[in-house]
Amino acid sequence: MRRFLIASVTLLSCLVPMEIWANTNFDHIALKTLLKKTQQAFNTKHFELLMPYIASSSFTVITIDGHKLESLKTFQTYWNDSLHKNKTGLERIEVNPVADGPTEFLAENVGICHGTSNDRYFFTDGDIKIMPERWTAVLLKEGDVWKISRIIFSANIL
Repeated sequence: MRRFLIASVTLLSCLVPMEIWANTNFDHIALKTLLKKTQQAFNTKHFELLMPYIASSSFTVITIDGHKLESLKTFQTYWNDSLHKNKTGLERIEVNPVADGPTEFLAENVGICHGTSNDRYFFTDGDIKIMPERWTAVLLKEGDVWKISRIIFSANIL
């Protein structure tokens, strides 16, 4: 009986909502601000705005076409090349990320957030296409600052 009680208490303690790990109001406001800053950096192509918000231990982006990029600089090069060097006819891309809900805290300093983005692709011939996409971000809290560790993009091409 005692083992059952200990096991039950242990299991229940694991099921306590993960929100207790975060100062939810402060953290959620900071994470919403980070989402807006990320959107601004993408839409203006000023990726240097994200430097203070890139995790120091690791950063990886999985692009919509399956590339794995492991630094902000390589992502910026990829983004600019997609617009200019690859003869795609793209003039610019406008992202519009919307989170499905609040960030889920996996630990005191780790969060995961996912959502959608109806990205607008502007072509040099004046055509505009909208591509619905999904994204997932893994976030790390370093000190008092939430930072991006991973971003994964996907789209339904079928």
